[in-house]
Amino acid sequence: MIAEWENQSRVLFSFPKRDGDWGHQLEAASLEMTNLITTTARFVPVTVVCGDMEWVSKYIRIDNSFDLKGPGPSKSKIQLFDLPTNDCWIRDFGPISQQVGERILLHDFRFNGWGQKFEAEADNRVSARLWATGILGDSAMQSHATVLEGGSLETDGQGTLLTTEKCLLNPNRNLHLTKTEITRLLKDQLGFKRIVWLKHGELIGDDTDAHIDTLVRFCNPKTLAYTCSTDPDDPHFDSLQAMERELQVAFPEHHLIPLPLPTPVFAEDDGQRLPATYANFLLTNGAVIVPTYGLPTDAQAMGILADVFSDRELIPLSSRALVHQHGSFHCLSCNLY
Repeated sequence: MIAEWENQSRVLFSFPKRDGDWGHQLEAASLEMTNLITTTARFVPVTVVCGDMEWVSKYIRIDNSFDLKGPGPSKSKIQLFDLPTNDCWIRDFGPISQQVGERILLHDFRFNGWGQKFEAEADNRVSARLWATGILGDSAMQSHATVLEGGSLETDGQGTLLTTEKCLLNPNRNLHLTKTEITRLLKDQLGFKRIVWLKHGELIGDDTDAHIDTLVRFCNPKTLAYTCSTDPDDPHFDSLQAMERELQVAFPEHHLIPLPLPTPVFAEDDGQRLPATYANFLLTNGAVIVPTYGLPTDAQAMGILADVFSDRELIPLSSRALVHQHGSFHCLSCNLY
């Protein structure tokens, strides 16, 4: 599996739609999604899967040959693709890229709505439908019966996988597989040599069962940024402190960079705490796009990540509306190579 800092050929997105779960947050979320898409397109070609093309056209007024003439290293294209979807979180149902010799192999694992929590039939078919059109290039695609989501996998591109037991071993994914069997599958199908299983770490409001991309991210082969709580009164404190100790043991020679846990963000409708995190940044060609929430902790996180990614343009964008559906920029994107 390829590290995210390698040169990308395309980034996939899936746009919010009117019959989805966004409710009164739909317009604000669509604006934030548009900012994310157009910013990403400054650096890499973008394909937007549109389950509601009429709604998308209110925000992205282009045709499929449009060149975005914005600042950045080069002009990149935004392409709209009309395709049925259930939701926006294409990191979890989009293709996973693996380097096999001189070629790229795309993997299409089964998506079951994060353990059958949500309808997922249309999303589960997106990767195969995109590949069949040729839009993904000449890479081969391999389909799998196993349930696996891109947000549950974090790699250094050198054979190490970082993941969580709570997600990958949850019986709501692959009840018939043991930990030993899942380990063998990940090594055989995605080429991993070492798998680090975290037992601790989960954000309140995260309905993915502790996806790693909300908690810990590789920034380069020897640097990990992770969500950290320093407030003993915060309900995340014990779990995130235990996760930090696990990382120190598993990666004793790595630079471990703590990211602040955002000041609590609560849903406007039911008052429930949302899984806001700075670890869910999108890393793409020449840039790092970081979610912000209009909080005092935003500036602290940006300063930390500016030091880590000194060779890339660091771009803060609002994700305050998007996090109401329990995810952010990395969850909303799928990078191809």
